Amino acid sequence: DAASIELAKVCHDIGKLLEYFENDPERCYQSLTRVHIDENDTKALKRHSKSVVELIKAHSDLLRIYIIELYETIKHFGDEIEPYPEWSTEFNGLCLIDIACDLVEEMPSAFFYEIDYMKEKENLQKALFQASKQHNIKQRNACIKLLASFGDFNPEVCDLLINVLVENPSTQEICLNAIKNFRKPRVSAQKESALQQLDQILEQMEPSIEELKQPLVQLKSALLELKNPRNCLKQVLTLLKSINNHFESDQEGLKSDQKELKSNLKQF
Repeated sequence: DAASIELAKVCHDIGKLLEYFENDPERCYQSLTRVHIDENDTKALKRHSKSVVELIKAHSDLLRIYIIELYETIKHFGDEIEPYPEWSTEFNGLCLIDIACDLVEEMPSAFFYEIDYMKEKENLQKALFQASKQHNIKQRNACIKLLASFGDFNPEVCDLLINVLVENPSTQEICLNAIKNFRKPRVSAQKESALQQLDQILEQMEPSIEELKQPLVQLKSALLELKNPRNCLKQVLTLLKSINNHFESDQEGLKSDQKELKSNLKQF
């Protein structure tokens, strides 16, 4: 309701906000994402985006809901450029693309894990392209930043960057930073392979090495959440060596999975 949305707008303490919503993260999320803020109030927008990201980081199941809603807000953009919007004194709805850029910075692996598994992934990228062509510079810049984080450099992206540089020199810095990201594509294939191997190892573990399951579950979480999984690899490889020592001679399949996982992790 209106009161809940207004509270979500003025209260920047997620803990207190959750208390108001009876510790219901989804209700809290729905109110936060329905707030209207003047698009020229950059400080308020950044502060609110930080609150949304904080809530999603604390309750990762909200991330999938967020990405679906992001797609729903931009999927209507087609090949045609919409007319300039009429001037209005009303506050604007949140630009979910801006918040998506912040989510990519805070939890990139988890964000793209959800993206890779959504059936509308290709349509989402197309919608971002179309949204970037509209008469909204802030939205355009956010689209470029988000598209760059996908790491997929193709002719459409090239045309977009060239056109934007010609039409709007103020976006030059955004484009140059975007190009840097395109040079570092995500290693989603290796990550996905590692996650699958982890699941196989967990399924095959004998009760005698039950105590090793939790560290492997933590590894899976780290692969989903950390910006740089390399930070946890030293501990992981030590753990894998320990697991090897627990294996019985007849557990060749498990040994093979463990060896392949170790090799895969070294590619990060």
